[in-house]
Amino acid sequence: MAHPKNVHSCEVDRVTRPPLFTAAFVILLFVQFTYGTAFSTFFILPKYLIEQIGATASQVGNAHGVFALTGALAVPFVGALMDRIGRKAVLLAGILLGLVSFAPFGLVVDQPSLLALRAVHGLSFAMEFSAGGALAIDLAPSSRRAEAVGYFGSAMLSTNAFGPTLAEVYAASHSWVGVFVGCSLCCLVALGFAFRLRPPSFIKSAGALLAIPFTLPLSGAYVGALAVGVAVGTSKTFVPAAMVEEGAALVAPYFWGYVVGALLQRTAFGWLPDKLGRLRATILSLVVYGAALTLLAGVSLSWLIWSAPVLGFAHGAAYPATVALASDLSDPAFRGRVTALSTGFFNLGLGLASSGLAPFESLLGYRGLLVVGGGFVVVAGLVVPRLVRSHALAHVGAR
Repeated sequence: MAHPKNVHSCEVDRVTRPPLFTAAFVILLFVQFTYGTAFSTFFILPKYLIEQIGATASQVGNAHGVFALTGALAVPFVGALMDRIGRKAVLLAGILLGLVSFAPFGLVVDQPSLLALRAVHGLSFAMEFSAGGALAIDLAPSSRRAEAVGYFGSAMLSTNAFGPTLAEVYAASHSWVGVFVGCSLCCLVALGFAFRLRPPSFIKSAGALLAIPFTLPLSGAYVGALAVGVAVGTSKTFVPAAMVEEGAALVAPYFWGYVVGALLQRTAFGWLPDKLGRLRATILSLVVYGAALTLLAGVSLSWLIWSAPVLGFAHGAAYPATVALASDLSDPAFRGRVTALSTGFFNLGLGLASSGLAPFESLLGYRGLLVVGGGFVVVAGLVVPRLVRSHALAHVGAR
């Protein structure tokens, strides 16, 4: 696959800073916020499964893992559809899947049904988030791609604490069934606004339906996305689980701290990955994220909560940097697939962290799993630049 000829064109408008917040981009952010509120409610899943169903650590991990792995397996199809029928159609389909599958979650208690619904959730997220991310890139000036992906992700991240907090409060005073019905109602609102989107034209792919865009430099961006997924899966599955095991009454404060850190990075320092260079930003954020997770093995319960802003700040930089780097390295005709594959590797990382590490909890404890997950992320951060071999790519996106 040929590299795009305008891979450095993002420097042309470095001084003028063309507008990012067009009407279409603002609608996209609102769609992401409303869908994200529904999606993020499921971050409280460990508490629901442990307290309401009596799930074991492996069952909690499997509930997260099947979601992530389903999304990862779906991305070749999702990416191909985006490049053939358009980003908006895939976005609408993803939201619709959430609408029909979120509400029933509170009505089933057997593991096969729960896992089947989580698989549908994974497909919904893969379609909605991949298509939304591709639209964010399509709508953004080339010099502000990482910033656009950051704001798009922030619309989701801002709900990562909002959704679980609402769920925790509502479930305590009413019921969990109402929580999951509310998730479907959020999807209904998102669907209505998504219909109003007027996306820009895109280059339709004429390649094979399941052609996989792959080059050695692109593999570095994919490894980066995988590592971000491992980091997020570790921090959002095993840190809350450790808090519950060690007697924390509420886990919502952890999610709020995480969101504050991520939003601080993306609102006050969202320009940083574009200026520093998307490769350098990927390396730095992964190393910081992984090191912070590893150090949590030896801290007190209160420090688990206070670690959240640091983890969130690293996440805030890491995901936009890796996705923008992959976009820079892709052929425009395959940009939808590359964006979807980046999401897929992110989901794969989530699954590896959740399902892959959970069986070792009895041996290592939740704290030990933080060391394993964090160590992997640090190593990945050091491997990425070896795969993205060209030194010049360190400056891709600089402005």
